[in-house]
Amino acid sequence: MLEANDSMGVDPMDTAAADFTGQFGAGGLDQEAAWDRLPEFTRSLLQVPIIVSVTIAASKKPISQIMEIGPGSVLQFDKHFESPLELDANGEPVAVGVAVRAGEFFGLQVTEMRLPPERFWSVQPPEQS
Repeated sequence: MLEANDSMGVDPMDTAAADFTGQFGAGGLDQEAAWDRLPEFTRSLLQVPIIVSVTIAASKKPISQIMEIGPGSVLQFDKHFESPLELDANGEPVAVGVAVRAGEFFGLQVTEMRLPPERFWSVQPPEQS
């Protein structure tokens, strides 16, 4: 699993504001004005750093096979190398994309967003028949 972090030269505080204004900037609001219109608690939440990871492939292997891994070993997975990759934020799937080169680094070009599962249930009692 690869994890994005500050060592790649990306400040998570800058990206939260950039993501917000990327969504709302097209309406003519500049970044500062859009940020200032948010309630203070929302601005605070948008600055909380979270772990973002891209899973290339995963598999369960017996410990005996793991013990045999060394320099030059090639591990084969059941996932095709051109298959989409999943983007997780704090362990929850949020998007799917394809691997791209971002300068000298690995990047992910998002092709599809994943909606979280429904977390609301009806609070009304079931109808009596």
